Amino acid sequence: MFRVRWLLPILLLWGIGCDTSGIEEDDAIRTVRFGTDHSDMGRMIVPLPDGQLLVGGHTDGVAAPTDGTLAVPLLLWIDLNGTICGKTVYRDLRHGEVAGIAPLGEDLAVLVRYSPYKGPTRTLLYRARSDGSREEVLFEAEGRAASRHALLTDPSGGLIVAVERSLIRLGRNGALSWKRTFEGLTFIYDLAIDDRGRIYGMGPLTEGEGIGLFCVTSGGVLEWERTYVPDELMNFKLLALTSDGFVLGGRRFQEPRIVLLFFDREGNEAHIQFIGEGSVYPGALLTLPEHNEMVVALTERYRPPEEGIEFFRTYLVLLDAMGKERARWLFGPERGSTFVDDLLIAGNHLIAVGATGPEYLSGYGGDDFDVLVQIRPFY
Repeated sequence: MFRVRWLLPILLLWGIGCDTSGIEEDDAIRTVRFGTDHSDMGRMIVPLPDGQLLVGGHTDGVAAPTDGTLAVPLLLWIDLNGTICGKTVYRDLRHGEVAGIAPLGEDLAVLVRYSPYKGPTRTLLYRARSDGSREEVLFEAEGRAASRHALLTDPSGGLIVAVERSLIRLGRNGALSWKRTFEGLTFIYDLAIDDRGRIYGMGPLTEGEGIGLFCVTSGGVLEWERTYVPDELMNFKLLALTSDGFVLGGRRFQEPRIVLLFFDREGNEAHIQFIGEGSVYPGALLTLPEHNEMVVALTERYRPPEEGIEFFRTYLVLLDAMGKERARWLFGPERGSTFVDDLLIAGNHLIAVGATGPEYLSGYGGDDFDVLVQIRPFY
């Protein structure tokens, strides 16, 4: 059921001015680290009209960054100098995190997924002021928002939201324009939208192995729907547009490697490329069509000889249009574990957001991870 309601008073934390205490600088690379005594994670980053960057994720969790147990949604404002300029925390939404952000005129659209102590997981879309304070609920639904890019803006200013296996378009005031449900999918993993407003998405099939792909027009009309069943066990969770199609990012389980699966704009398979080897998986995928390149956040397990335990470290890997590696850079410190959940090009900078912590993931319990943002000169 969808409904609009006005908000009750909320708990809000907002930092006035810019705090440079979280900056670490290595030559021209700037690193921002934000953390509490518990688990904090950056899930996404978006550019704002005023030139600042807005990170969404969660804070104060009691488990590893892949688990938002007891966490609350976090908004973190930074600039390209690596300065933390403000934060907002929605402390009334326990077991929650920010799932999407979009500028909405002078305001913000903030999508949150959360799991009440009693009751099913819910997805809420708020209209918020520029400082993150919530004004009203534009949309509410039972179910979990998509894993990646659950909130998009179309060329006409409408909002695209993905919840469970449904795709919904809303007007800027939250009015429902259309809804399309993909019964053949268990869940929508990722979305992308082109300059004509066509929406591409993917997710696992409800029956059998493989993935379902779809393309919907800006008016909600289904252009095509495809099924891809690989010859071997693979898992795909990322989607990004290329200059002439789109690419899926995933992992092969037998003889593990990262898999990049390329399609044309009609959903026809073009070619496949493997990168990395061993215990690796892709955390984020960014395509750069104007340069015929892409960046993959490659996370691998490693075991330092002196430690005897496993950690996770992440590299930003630059690839050409065919998926061939051209360069790679380490994300975060050399020791401990790091994860990347989103990538962005802002001006001439490559920005990665995720988390870092000194702990290995011992049962995903009690780990203290911090939000980590790396701002790297690019082009």
